[in-house]
Amino acid sequence: MATLERAQPWLGTWVSIRAQSGPHGPGALEQAVTAAFAAIAEVHQHLSVHHPASELSRLNQTAHLQPVRVSTPLWQVLRRARQVWQISGGAFDCVRASERLRAWGLLPDWCQTGAKAMGAADPARSDRASLADVALQAGQQVLFRQPLALDFGGIAKGYAVDRAAIVLRQHGVLSVHTPQDLR
Repeated sequence: MATLERAQPWLGTWVSIRAQSGPHGPGALEQAVTAAFAAIAEVHQHLSVHHPASELSRLNQTAHLQPVRVSTPLWQVLRRARQVWQISGGAFDCVRASERLRAWGLLPDWCQTGAKAMGAADPARSDRASLADVALQAGQQVLFRQPLALDFGGIAKGYAVDRAAIVLRQHGVLSVHTPQDLR
């Protein structure tokens, strides 16, 4: 049984994959791990607040101006975040989390809400924003009712891990281990 471990930086953290295969050779295991990282890279392109060109970063910059049509991965994660927000009575809020992380200096300087990008006169306005200000519209369109920013944090990381595990299993990997800090 072959074992392979690799780590790459994605979604603002290091992602490590350690996989074991059955009768497959090292080349097949390498292809499986490469495909799993490609799945994580795709999630990063959609959901990373740490990447200035990600779909989420573009949404954060423009959705307060007009509705923005989003991809299925972003739509699915946003709908799940809304469900958790509703179930938790608003305690889980990926808008409030983004503002706190920004205030603590844990998000990149370029990561601006629409309010900051627009030079809003009342910077406290976005401090009052919540997921209630995010309208999910027909056709996978999203509109922010005021300038704000979303940060899916652990939800995005969990989604990436789930996608990578599916790909590894499709490639015949028998055992998949994910570090606890990603879940």
